[in-house]
Amino acid sequence: MKSELTTGTDESLFVILARHARERSPRELWTTALGGVVNTAIIWWQFPALHWLAAGFSAVAAYGIGGLSERLLATRDIEGHASRWRGMALVAVRTIAVVGGVTAAVAAVLGFMAAALGGWQH
Repeated sequence: MKSELTTGTDESLFVILARHARERSPRELWTTALGGVVNTAIIWWQFPALHWLAAGFSAVAAYGIGGLSERLLATRDIEGHASRWRGMALVAVRTIAVVGGVTAAVAAVLGFMAAALGGWQH
């Protein structure tokens, strides 16, 4: 029986997104985060029926926030008491961004499908 071995080239969506975020400049990530937050707020406030679109922009904002955390984690100084707390805070922010982003992306897809199919009623 052949056993499945994992190699160093195994990548998940989260690994790819983290690498992609580290390759972006802080300005790009700030623009992504702020743009996503502003678009989410405007759509949610002005067009509540398009909540699925607002959820999509929330996922974009979460990518920007998580990417900023990822970049800071990649460049942080691992020495010292203050940097340890900073690192823990950055990991917490990144984790919240990942969970929120995945939740928002799923909500966007399901909301779009519901809107496109007339509320799932066939």
